[in-house]
Amino acid sequence: MPPKREPRPGATRAGLEKCVVGNNSTDGIAEIGRRTQPRDAHQYLGDLRFRRDVERLHGLGPRPLYEMLVALGCDRMIRTELEERVRRYGTLDPALLRATGGDRFPDGLLHVVPS
Repeated sequence: MPPKREPRPGATRAGLEKCVVGNNSTDGIAEIGRRTQPRDAHQYLGDLRFRRDVERLHGLGPRPLYEMLVALGCDRMIRTELEERVRRYGTLDPALLRATGGDRFPDGLLHVVPS
């Protein structure tokens, strides 16, 4: 039996709550079951910037994305977890994602509501 691994920092329930994932049906597709907290405008703007950066990186093709993931995996010593996550995301059905809008980000409209 393999030795039990200690959870890495941020992998606990408390750590997951710090991670901001959008709260509509197409955000965080593979993060099924994760609860999100209400976000303020600052978090929302940061999320929009991150989405823009991800779209730019994706537009560069698979090699830059691969290199970024390899560097992240090595820097944080989470390469195995990243490989497992990439493998799991890779099993998603592209036709189903397109049909449900899960292959693109929702409109990034920001509406400020006075408190």
